Amino acid sequence: MTNLKLFNETNNFYPGVNTPQFNQLEYLLELSINARQQLPSIGLFGEASTGKTTTAKLLAKHCNYECFVINAISLNSIEELHELLLNTLGSIPNLELEDRNGVRAIKTNKCLIIIDEAHELKNSIQTKFLSILENPTKAFDETLSPYTFFMENITWIFATTDPSKLLYPLTTRLHSITFDQYSLDDVKQIIKLKYPLFDDEALTVMANCSKLVPRTALRNSEFLAAKFPVVNKQHAEEFAKNFLGMEPNGIDSIDKRILAYLVNYQRQIKPSDEIFLTSFIQIKDHLEAKGLSNLSQAEHREYNKAKFQVMVLTEKINRAEPAPKSRQDISLALRLFDLKDLELRLTYLEKLSMIEKTSKGIQIAKEYRKFNV
Repeated sequence: MTNLKLFNETNNFYPGVNTPQFNQLEYLLELSINARQQLPSIGLFGEASTGKTTTAKLLAKHCNYECFVINAISLNSIEELHELLLNTLGSIPNLELEDRNGVRAIKTNKCLIIIDEAHELKNSIQTKFLSILENPTKAFDETLSPYTFFMENITWIFATTDPSKLLYPLTTRLHSITFDQYSLDDVKQIIKLKYPLFDDEALTVMANCSKLVPRTALRNSEFLAAKFPVVNKQHAEEFAKNFLGMEPNGIDSIDKRILAYLVNYQRQIKPSDEIFLTSFIQIKDHLEAKGLSNLSQAEHREYNKAKFQVMVLTEKINRAEPAPKSRQDISLALRLFDLKDLELRLTYLEKLSMIEKTSKGIQIAKEYRKFNV
């Protein structure tokens, strides 16, 4: 096997991290290099900063393929995709041209084209990719320039954080590989390999302050390593507070706003409210079944109390805002329209057991609520 030695040349990939996924890539490399087969088209799925685009580039390098990256956000139509591919393939050095049925055509070298942020592709473009993957030997139907091109030597890689937005028939035509989110120990290992003079407590602080994103952890650690020859917990905590504006666990002012919003929601309506409402309804129904004229004075007081509580709690629950179901709900509530990393923040807060995603929405976790609400 190749053992993917090229992955060890980067800061994002080390043995033990995402190993099952790398085993799949090793097998594909063996097919390409030893069996001389064209790499199949691949879907690389996973959270932000799990190395999807970097993996695709290293895969192309290892197979000696030409490699191009196209950001799906820049594609608005089939025509734009066609022209972009013509320009992309036209930039290959020593490009071969041939005549096929009277059409001047680009005869591509083996190349790998990465569609980054693939979840941003419009359905019409995804449908076009279906026909490309189904019949790669056919040229594009539209001819918008003096040249067309052939698809048989192109491997497509669709990299996305949200594969649910890809058309299902498209995903079935891809060899799908899902990358796991890095753990705290993974990120500590990555920092340690590049900066061995960080002690374990300092590594924990730097990994937390990166929200478990390797590239962020390494960038921050570079600043700290340049200032101190040996880095301990105190150095890391001071750096987190004074330079990053974070607590040692990685929580910053925006995270606190998210938590405060969720706390305020739960102060509006608590899980206990629904329990109490059910209890008071049962008491009210029981006393009504006995007949109001047959109740003692004490039972009348109990009945009036239950009736009042049912009215108050019902109104409170009915008037409460619904629990935020998604990052968009929280973003709108906080007016954080420019917060592109909200999903990353919510994922990290969930790892810290500060929030939980339930069937009723995103809420403060029970353990966090116990000590902080």
